[in-house]
Amino acid sequence: MGEQGEGMFFSLHGAYFTARAFGDSHDFEDRDRQAYSAGVGYRVRHRSGFFAEAGLGLAVQILHRSGVRERPPNGPGFESFDQTLVRPGWIWSPQGLPDLDLAIGFEF
Repeated sequence: MGEQGEGMFFSLHGAYFTARAFGDSHDFEDRDRQAYSAGVGYRVRHRSGFFAEAGLGLAVQILHRSGVRERPPNGPGFESFDQTLVRPGWIWSPQGLPDLDLAIGFEF
């Protein structure tokens, strides 16, 4: 494979995010998001220490939302809600973007 630290790699990623959003005086939303991915890639390394790598993987996100909101579409009144959503991709978007790893660097 050439230089040590060069060649194929397998990577696992995980992340957890939490936030609370407030509307007017009565509504709020708690959001807990988990994201997981697994990917494969390749790293090339020069003997000077410079390296570059690229990888691609599959990802999934789990979003748990709960709180109190104005009754859809425009009230009157408020309602509690609690839902869990699952979406493919590392970024929360309808397209389900994959996990992409691009890096350049220098090892010393």
